[in-house]
Amino acid sequence: MTKQHSHIFGIGLAAGSAVFAPHAAVAALVISTAVTSNVTCSDSVCAPTAEKAVLNVGDLENLLEAGNVEVTTTGSNVQAKDITVSAALTWSNNNSLSLDSYRSITINNAISVSGAGGFSITTNDGGSNGLLLFGSKGNVQFANLSSLLAINGTPFTLVDSIASLSGAIATNPAGAYALANDYDASADGTYHRSPVATSFSGVFEGLGNTISNLTIKFRIKHGDTAFFATVATSGVVEGIRLDHERVSTEKQAYGGAGLVAVNYGTLLDDQVDGTFKGLIMGGLVGGNYGLIDHSLAKVNISTTEGGGLVGDNESGTISNSHGSGKISAGNGGLFIGGLVGVNQGFIQDSDSEVFVSSSTSTTLGGLSGEELGSITTDSYATGSVSGGDESVVGGLTGYAHGTIENSYATGSVTGGASAFVGGLVGSADAVIQESYSTGAVSGGSGAIMGGLIGGYDDNGSKFTSCYWDTTTSGVTQGSGDGNEAGITGLTTQQLQSGLPQGFGKKFWAEQTTINGGFPYLLKDPPSKK
Repeated sequence: MTKQHSHIFGIGLAAGSAVFAPHAAVAALVISTAVTSNVTCSDSVCAPTAEKAVLNVGDLENLLEAGNVEVTTTGSNVQAKDITVSAALTWSNNNSLSLDSYRSITINNAISVSGAGGFSITTNDGGSNGLLLFGSKGNVQFANLSSLLAINGTPFTLVDSIASLSGAIATNPAGAYALANDYDASADGTYHRSPVATSFSGVFEGLGNTISNLTIKFRIKHGDTAFFATVATSGVVEGIRLDHERVSTEKQAYGGAGLVAVNYGTLLDDQVDGTFKGLIMGGLVGGNYGLIDHSLAKVNISTTEGGGLVGDNESGTISNSHGSGKISAGNGGLFIGGLVGVNQGFIQDSDSEVFVSSSTSTTLGGLSGEELGSITTDSYATGSVSGGDESVVGGLTGYAHGTIENSYATGSVTGGASAFVGGLVGSADAVIQESYSTGAVSGGSGAIMGGLIGGYDDNGSKFTSCYWDTTTSGVTQGSGDGNEAGITGLTTQQLQSGLPQGFGKKFWAEQTTINGGFPYLLKDPPSKK
């Protein structure tokens, strides 16, 4: 039994890429308010004498009053791995600070270059896979746009407004630009097209700064709009926060997204918080062909097709990303997902706590609305999902045609009359393995419901090591056709008493203080509760 659907309609990480992650590495040189220990400063260079070292921020500011300073993780026969800035740091003269790390640099507090001084950041100086990371309170701000900023040897042009960024990119689309300060876009009024309309092939570094109160109302009938219209294959957008952004489209106009309408390049460590209204919407990206990594969207979306992070993941990769908020669909809803509307690519190590709803016949999922020849792995959804009559509703995915593995859903799932409703997937022609669901499952008259899956294609579907919670789901069968091979019902107590059979310890773990005692993913653990 199945319900058929049709969809209408060289990836590389940048060196020193920014990620919103507040946790410091253990073997690190930490700049903090604590007393300096295991650090020596000589000839304008501060270096560790042990793998774990502390440089007092006041001591560093005094050194910057006297001249240029370099802070490095490499000492005499000692190698700390990372640099962490955990205290607010400022200097007001023309001197420069250099942070040179073997691997990553984490900025968990404000760095303010309040004079005309310069700032240099180097990651992966001898190491690999290092990143420039920003915690929730971390950013870098400049008082003078003529100050020098260099990241891994690349000089950046500082901009202080949307207009200056758009103008610079129009002149040189392949340039390197950084946002010097937070920017309130209220005074800009309403944009009627993408503020950055030129296809961008360079690097934009937000430095953890925030653009707030951006309003875009799209008037063109066909097209996409967002903060960036298009990021080309070689383009990188990272470290930017968009707060209280509002994107909408006039009647019969197609929508875009919060940050990038069409992405062919790399989006890293970006945060979007806003309200979006249109026909095809994504909180971050309309259509993705590239890489979206370590990105977050907090959204309030009204749309006919779309997702909290991406509208249509055409052939791209989404990893280490998160969506929260709510998405609703009115009349004519198509495919709605908490993270992605339609996934034709790859989703990994990502999660959604978006509440997804529609009052009409729509295909909805807590993570993705529709999966077409795609792969979703090591991901989960926790938001409730509800649809109208003849809808296809799944806690993780509405309709799946592809592969789902090492994934789970915990939100309640509700459908109307004649709906397909499943705790994990509403309807499928897919391979699903090492996955489970716990949400309550309910539907109207004639609904086809299952603890794990509603309807499925007998020939194309295969289930291995899949489970549903018979206690919390309220249903006694794993699928709409009954108890299918490979789908097993377990009570809450059984699911909390150890990993289910077939769940590999390379991917899964279980602790009473994490995820309510249910299995959780090692690569993407939820908050402890």
